Amino acid sequence: MAEHSITHFLELLRSGSDSQAQKAAQAVWDRYSRQLLELARRHLESRARVREDEEDVLQDAYKSFVIRLQRGEYTIEDRFDLWRLLVRMTENKARNVIAKHRKLKRDYRREVLTKARDGGQSAPTVLELAQAIEPTPDDAAILAEEAARRLAMLPEDLRRLALRKLEGFTEQELAGAKMMDCSVRTVERKLRRIRAIWEAADAAEM
Repeated sequence: MAEHSITHFLELLRSGSDSQAQKAAQAVWDRYSRQLLELARRHLESRARVREDEEDVLQDAYKSFVIRLQRGEYTIEDRFDLWRLLVRMTENKARNVIAKHRKLKRDYRREVLTKARDGGQSAPTVLELAQAIEPTPDDAAILAEEAARRLAMLPEDLRRLALRKLEGFTEQELAGAKMMDCSVRTVERKLRRIRAIWEAADAAEM
């Protein structure tokens, strides 16, 4: 068996001394980590990488691989078997990361929206954020998806108001517009109602 072959390293990982197993694990990592990092990067959505990036995914996958190999859970005949196994484990870990961060309040697609609420803004968060941030293309897509979902919750009159607010109109401008023709206080009251509807929907999802 060649001293630097993958089969040799796998044998040391399974049954070598602690120092031999560590060296073998490092050798396999050095051989495949660059390609696997790129694979993990492609599978992770950009928002998920804010919390766990491709390094986290790969290290978690590789740690699991080493532990399970040493337990005798895998039968690996050659480097092709090894590569297929590492690819599958990396892809599965990346999918798990995305699924984890989509759950309820941990959903990374809501992070942009919750910044406004945490900051105490008085207007509905999705409207304030659309005007306050300079989104990346990914941010814009996420914000548009969330805005459409929230607008669908509103009755027609409030939906029209929310859309105008989304376009950048102030409360004063909305009050004087033909579609509204009401006082600033009335506009503010309706905006509070919109916010209450959205907050109730958020609470129901928790």
